[in-house]
Amino acid sequence: MLFGYARISTPSQKFDLQIDALLKAGVKEKNIYKDVSSGAKAN
Repeated sequence: MLFGYARISTPSQKFDLQIDALLKAGVKEKNIYKDVSSGAKAN
């Protein structure tokens, strides 16, 4: 079973290219984890 991880740093970005690559590699969409995280540090 394959799992995938796609990450973007802002909500204005899109997962499309990462998801397409994971699907082509044989990862099922239900096994892809999507993450939206800011690269900024909270100090």
